[in-house]
Amino acid sequence: MALIWLLDIFLAIICFLNLRCCFSNNNGIPKNFPVVGMLPHLLLNVHRIHDYSTEILEKTQCTFLFKGPWFANMDILATVDPAN
Repeated sequence: MALIWLLDIFLAIICFLNLRCCFSNNNGIPKNFPVVGMLPHLLLNVHRIHDYSTEILEKTQCTFLFKGPWFANMDILATVDPAN
């Protein structure tokens, strides 16, 4: 029983550290997490998805590769540059 309790505490700490890294990104570009990709950033900003995608494209010189979860094969290349 104590082993399960320790496992829960360890999992909570790992989740907290992942979220802390997620929110500490100062340049505004979404961080690519190992398993879920950039999906947490997208879900946190789903209520303003058009403004969020515009902000990202402005910060990345008009072209951005969105990496989705590795098991979903959801990589998206977004660009607003006509030369691309």
